[in-house]
Amino acid sequence: MKLSKKTCAFAFVLGLSLLLVSNAGAAPMLADSLADYSLVQGQGGWYYGYYMPETGMDFYLMDVGGEDWLGAEAWVVDEETSWAMIMGDSVHAHGPQASRGSEPGTVLSTRRWVSDVEGLVEIEGLLAKCGVSGGDGVEGLIMVDGATIWQQEIAFNDTAGAGFSLLVPLQVGTAIDFALGPRGNSGYDTSLFGSRISLIGSEDPQAPERPSGAIPEPATLSLLGIGGLALLARRKLTKRH
Repeated sequence: MKLSKKTCAFAFVLGLSLLLVSNAGAAPMLADSLADYSLVQGQGGWYYGYYMPETGMDFYLMDVGGEDWLGAEAWVVDEETSWAMIMGDSVHAHGPQASRGSEPGTVLSTRRWVSDVEGLVEIEGLLAKCGVSGGDGVEGLIMVDGATIWQQEIAFNDTAGAGFSLLVPLQVGTAIDFALGPRGNSGYDTSLFGSRISLIGSEDPQAPERPSGAIPEPATLSLLGIGGLALLARRKLTKRH
């Protein structure tokens, strides 16, 4: 059994609102992963992609798909072989030898936001389970230009989840990744991983125009916090949850 999309969206809005209510209006909002969600790569500074840590830490873009079996379009890796996907209100990772086709290895479903400002920002949000009928939980990572600054495991039935509030100095072009990975398997891994990014201080009050062109890549990629995900167990899924 899985929670409906409406239930997931409601839980996300409620949980994140409660988490951030004390800071409401305190700083200019730069990005909101829920409100900014789009089926256009780069819109609002957001890119939808994935990592395959067992073969390297290159960032790949997802494709739009999923309408037939998800009931709506979403970002997917490969609808025939992978469970990795990003939806407006939730995310799903992919584990080795899952039942959906033959996609090898672990896939970290990742929302990336690329900064168009220079200054200090606060990254706030919530990681919580949406599918709670089984599985063994998920692991969330937040990386800035490839370096892990936050890492958290969430139990399979933890709908309250874990909140985060991080102060990070940014340059124009800094990439912030919100990556979801499986633990021992990717059963029932549908999760909420929402974030908001607010400007705390900046030397330049006017953000420069976002450059168009090549997909931004982190300057230096780090494997910190990734090693454990490369050794995930290989339990076969029978259905998506």
